[in-house]
Amino acid sequence: MTMGMRKTKMKLTSDNLEKIFNYIESQLEDDDGRGEFDEETQILSAVDRTIEMFKEKEDQGLHFADELHKINDMLMCSKEDFLYSYAYLSEDDYEKTRKYIIDVFKKHYKTNNILADVDTYEENEDE
Repeated sequence: MTMGMRKTKMKLTSDNLEKIFNYIESQLEDDDGRGEFDEETQILSAVDRTIEMFKEKEDQGLHFADELHKINDMLMCSKEDFLYSYAYLSEDDYEKTRKYIIDVFKKHYKTNNILADVDTYEENEDE
């Protein structure tokens, strides 16, 4: 069975179902009104939006570099704790985002003549 007129496609696997469920659950509105979905959201609408979001992120190649709350969590948590908290993200998502952030810093350092070893990440000693 196909998804009919829906624009995005995603195979029906246990892994994909788990990712979709975990993402939707993580985006349910909390007591402060934060969250992409609320009690009034239609289930199929939430699933469609989630699949669409996964596709957009895949197309961008930047899985969550544009989501500062996740970057903050990434910096505050161990990799294992982060991936446990964001179970819908893969280790590959984590690594691609980490690499993107490092590349942004490298460019910033080079552009602003900041003394840093941007190739090996080793600490520079004061001369």
